[in-house]
Amino acid sequence: MSACGPDHTPDWLGNGCGETVVDTDGDLVPLSACVNIPDTCDKRYDPVCGCDGVVYDNECYARAAEVDVDAFGGCDVPEGLFPCGYRFCDPETSYCKVSLSTLYPDTFPEYGIFNCRPYPAACAGAAECECLVDEPCAELGCENAQPGLTLTCPAE
Repeated sequence: MSACGPDHTPDWLGNGCGETVVDTDGDLVPLSACVNIPDTCDKRYDPVCGCDGVVYDNECYARAAEVDVDAFGGCDVPEGLFPCGYRFCDPETSYCKVSLSTLYPDTFPEYGIFNCRPYPAACAGAAECECLVDEPCAELGCENAQPGLTLTCPAE
């Protein structure tokens, strides 16, 4: 049983694995919410890195194990994929889109929302930053760190 009580587990702000703290009147306080532990999970494979260093098939399986996802990675990257925050993307079919967080941007600018997005048709045959030019916020920064592309956007 977690500190949240029966049938609940912590969901750390920014997926910081308990490292997230905010100064409130001189005290540093870890920030988390308590969320339900799921009874069942779908079998969709969308791998995520857990705060315990284990790769789970998707966020639901991590939550069922009472583990939050780790925004900083820290897991071994599954073969054929590349890291996208706490997710892992397939460089053949998708790029990593990072939407920066608006929560405490001065204190925790590295937190964000991470998603594997399918390549647009312009990327057929050659996944380079240039093929993402028509994607929202492409002008703000694309990184071609083989084996995958990462597009960083302001918070949505």
